[in-house]
Amino acid sequence: MTWTYDPLETANGYLNVGKLGAICTTYITDCYGEMEDPMNQGLPTDRFKVEWWLKEQRPDLSAGKEKSLLVWKQGNNRLPVPKLINDDLAGAEVVSLSVPANFQQIKESDLGLAREWRFMTRQVLTDYFNSGWAVAGFRLRRGEPVHEYLLTYRNSLGLPPAPWQKGE
Repeated sequence: MTWTYDPLETANGYLNVGKLGAICTTYITDCYGEMEDPMNQGLPTDRFKVEWWLKEQRPDLSAGKEKSLLVWKQGNNRLPVPKLINDDLAGAEVVSLSVPANFQQIKESDLGLAREWRFMTRQVLTDYFNSGWAVAGFRLRRGEPVHEYLLTYRNSLGLPPAPWQKGE
């Protein structure tokens, strides 16, 4: 089963990846083009295309050596600001990617910061998906300004290719 959602809408990330166990290796840049509704206005409509393998076991990501992909800081307005991408991931079996806990609040308060998050996460996720990584977990950080996606190598999950990737 497959569907799309905005990877920066962490309520959807928590449900789709954290609760249902969907995984993702496909990032669609500006999936729906320019939209003028309040939820999408002013930003590219990037989406995850997730796979939900109903008969497969969910991966246990707690045992792997973990490193963080993105460093962030809290800005003057108390909103999280992405700072830099960590390129030193040698030996990591799991990498975490911080994403804003409340992207809609960021969009309402600072559209430029929302764009920064969109383009930074687009770059990181596209690069990692192209290198064989998959989003396979979600870490909810209650009360904090960010939550985290957890990535591991797709081939470590023991799953067949996504239906749209067969023959590639």
